[in-house]
Amino acid sequence: MKLINKDEDLKDLQKLVTIIYDYRCKCTHSNRTYPFRSTFEGTNEEISDYISVIKKIAEKVIIDYEKK
Repeated sequence: MKLINKDEDLKDLQKLVTIIYDYRCKCTHSNRTYPFRSTFEGTNEEISDYISVIKKIAEKVIIDYEKK
């Protein structure tokens, strides 16, 4: 995906949310004039990568919630 370049980016929730939201918009908007911040391949590998990122975020949220 090459959207997360540094380890600090993984801790930046807003950056992660923006990446996932942009991808969601690319998949769902029929208006292709929507201003995307990155390219959209739409391949199975790309979808799998985004699913992996979403799973990791969910795991982190659950782990952090359990610590409280």
